[in-house]
Amino acid sequence: MRQFLVLESNPLVAEDLAEALRTGCEGCVVAVAASIEEATDLLAKTKDLTAAFLRAPFDALKDSGLPQRITELGAQLVVFDDTGLCEDVQGWIMLPTPFTNDMIEQALARIAPGDS
Repeated sequence: MRQFLVLESNPLVAEDLAEALRTGCEGCVVAVAASIEEATDLLAKTKDLTAAFLRAPFDALKDSGLPQRITELGAQLVVFDDTGLCEDVQGWIMLPTPFTNDMIEQALARIAPGDS
């Protein structure tokens, strides 16, 4: 079963993203965190993760250790880029904001081919 983590502080955007993931990957489990700290706590209890969709300041993400933990779990990082540059960095998939369901489906196709 595919498992995803969503890090998004806006609850409406977080639920929209979680719903797009559930639609694109039927039967998946989506955990939602509103802060880096909450995401870190969730990952401490996680043994299997497909991907994490993260929207937080880039420097805060790098300094948090969260990307390293996600990588240790063998999961893909998908980071929402508010700068508009949207170049994949450090093996992370970068997506622009605001996102569309099509963008999420394309990211899922890169992460879990055949599931989207």
